Amino acid sequence: MPSGSAVFDFLEEMQELIDDYYLELIFAFIVILYGGNYIIGRSTNMVVAKTWVEQNKEVFQQNFKVLGMTSDPNDLIEREKTNLFRFNASGRPNCHFANVTIETKRRHDLVTMFLWNLFSPEKDKVTIEVIYIVLKTIMWAIWMVRSLSM
Repeated sequence: MPSGSAVFDFLEEMQELIDDYYLELIFAFIVILYGGNYIIGRSTNMVVAKTWVEQNKEVFQQNFKVLGMTSDPNDLIEREKTNLFRFNASGRPNCHFANVTIETKRRHDLVTMFLWNLFSPEKDKVTIEVIYIVLKTIMWAIWMVRSLSM
């Protein structure tokens, strides 16, 4: 068992290290905090996007034949950025496709999440864009022919 003076010497050395490297310790703490927030925010945004797609998947299955970007039924959304996701549906008559954009809050950015949202809070947004096929119009005209006898 260490004596009281050995523990005291160890604590004194640790205090000297903290005094010498306090700026580096603060910087390392900020980097770890920012990295942890990035990982948690990115995964939270993915969960929000997947939850929206799962809740609205049945509506798209009733109206479209093909869902998602790939043939994998489990991979319906595509991540473009850490807060921007896309979901496509196609295979409906007279309709090219439906493009759904899910833009979540910037939960991965520590500065935006805490400081910027105090002044201008943002919300998660979903934009649905449906592109229809323009059909050629056909005009019919029916009229009576006048007699040519005068």
